[in-house]
Amino acid sequence: MGDNGIVGCIVRYRMFLGFLSLAVLALPLITFRGADFYFLVRVDYAFWFSTVLFLVVMYYDLKEYSRVSLYSTLLLEVASFVLVVFARVASLVHTALLFSPGYLCIGRGVAGPGVLVYTYPLMIFAGILCVSVMFMNKLYGGPYVFLEGISLGEFYRLLSLRAGAIFNHPEILAFLLGFTMRLLPEIQWWPRPIGYDTIEYIAHLRDFVDRPSIFGSYYWMGGLRNVPPLLDWLLYPFALLVDPWYIFKLYPSVAYGLLTLLMTAFSRKALGVITRRSLLLAFVAPFSILLLRMSWDLHKQFLATTLFLCALMMLEAGSSFRRHIIAAALLFLSSLASELGAAFTIILSAYVIVRERKLPVSVLYLLLVSASYALIVWYVGKPVATHPVVGVAPPVVGEGPGWESRTLAYMFITFGPLAPLLAMGFDKYANRARYTVYMVAVLLLLSILPWLAPYITPAVGWDRILMTTAVLALPIALPQLGEIKRKEFVAITAVFLALPGFYATMHPSLYYYNRDLFTPLYRMPHGMAPSPPSIEIFDSALDVAKVARELDLKESPLITGFGWDRFLHLELRNPSTSELVCVPSTPIPDDIWQVLTAHNKSSAYVLLAYTSLEEFNETVRAFLSRTQQLPTRSEVCTALDLKVMVEEVYSNQVFTIFRLKIESITEKIPGKPC
Repeated sequence: MGDNGIVGCIVRYRMFLGFLSLAVLALPLITFRGADFYFLVRVDYAFWFSTVLFLVVMYYDLKEYSRVSLYSTLLLEVASFVLVVFARVASLVHTALLFSPGYLCIGRGVAGPGVLVYTYPLMIFAGILCVSVMFMNKLYGGPYVFLEGISLGEFYRLLSLRAGAIFNHPEILAFLLGFTMRLLPEIQWWPRPIGYDTIEYIAHLRDFVDRPSIFGSYYWMGGLRNVPPLLDWLLYPFALLVDPWYIFKLYPSVAYGLLTLLMTAFSRKALGVITRRSLLLAFVAPFSILLLRMSWDLHKQFLATTLFLCALMMLEAGSSFRRHIIAAALLFLSSLASELGAAFTIILSAYVIVRERKLPVSVLYLLLVSASYALIVWYVGKPVATHPVVGVAPPVVGEGPGWESRTLAYMFITFGPLAPLLAMGFDKYANRARYTVYMVAVLLLLSILPWLAPYITPAVGWDRILMTTAVLALPIALPQLGEIKRKEFVAITAVFLALPGFYATMHPSLYYYNRDLFTPLYRMPHGMAPSPPSIEIFDSALDVAKVARELDLKESPLITGFGWDRFLHLELRNPSTSELVCVPSTPIPDDIWQVLTAHNKSSAYVLLAYTSLEEFNETVRAFLSRTQQLPTRSEVCTALDLKVMVEEVYSNQVFTIFRLKIESITEKIPGKPC
């Protein structure tokens, strides 16, 4: 052991430091004046001080006697080490699980007497045991050996070898960590699915089971849409056996684990990253807020991105025509998974054609570009779209003025900490991974177009492009942490990068820490939670959907505001847009009138939140009393006298279904052109 510096002082005075730790631990009891808030703060400070000091002095004491047989009083010291760690962790976990936000910071790690009643005695017992063993070691010149055998140092080396065998397979670690971190929110919120769009995915898969097709149009988010089919094909066999509700409680976790596995494999196989540095990717990537956001509810894009990464891995492995065929097949599958996958395929294919300049390869990727563009046209329903700047453009090109500040904030918060590491990775892998570096650069440029050139931007969501960019950028950036010489600095940086994602996947009380960080981020939830996160509202929406299933929607359409249609869709199989009608905001009588005239109906059901029969009647009366020209199907403006009956069909704590029926329409004055 060294005699100089701080370590030398700790070694020489470790027994005194042990007594000091015990004294600090007992200090809150000695100065006890009542179990108020600040008493708990003092206890937590004492816990932290004593925990750190106990662990440090025990570490150096055990290290000094590491050649002594493990079958000695060292076992008691090891036990006290474990008990100290257990007591501190138990108090933090207990506090996080049972108490409100704001805990889990230094000073608030002991939330109440319920936590204190067992952790405090355990910590004091462990401290007394620690000090007693060190005192005996000092008194007798070393630990008392009960039986000769394996030494503590040999036992530690054996454990290190076992652990090293596990760490030699970072892909497995990446899958296990990714799967576990994504599964924890699903367990926490059981049985409610995580995400906003996930409810619509469940409803759509039920529709697909009811009416399967190779390529088909289905009700999606308020209208009929040509839905990318690959995810349906993938999950259809499972949906025949298990309800899609439970499939989407497990599938996102499996998909997330597989993606983190593939990212780690990509870093090793395509980039040549050594095992030790790929561990950085395995441990940090599962906590990426961009990956978690994509997994939250963008399941088609998540599948497309996974397949796109596989294709890049194949392209970076070599330039044989066989590899190009496999890569093209994977890219085509990515196009079948999402319109974004098809757009990314076109971008990558163009670069492959320019770079390879071989006729068979060019023909292959030209066919792939044609197929991908045809899929985009089918998904969006038009080959080109009008554009105010260029006249006409591909349907994936739009404009986004007003998004400049949001785009800049999103980019700096999500990619800012990675920027130096990504620059180092670009410099290192520019020649080895040309396709990946090219795609990351292009996708980053597309993501910031609403900031740089807001009048020509992607129409599919710049934030979604940035999520896929993260999947390609993290294998390049994170291994560069290995360039830092000091391991403790690497660990601190890794924790800093992972912390927001850690909070997002833990108990909902920890979402509080992401609140101010995520507020500027467009469409970013504070944590991996259902939408809405209120259990009362969520369950009430499920209940009202079961009632909607029994209504005659062919005779009277059901009108709802945007967002609640996905819950109603859960119980309605393949509804038409004349049966389930979604309006942009809370339905008002004007919306109801437009729906009735558009579909030639005399009655409709209306779903409203926190609205009583009296309140709805009042809005209807106000509508009827207004002297206005109401458009009719004959495209003339006519003053009408309407007699309307309103009744309450169903009501729970949040939602009410009303039935509105027009009993008579009397024309008051002759119509005139609008």
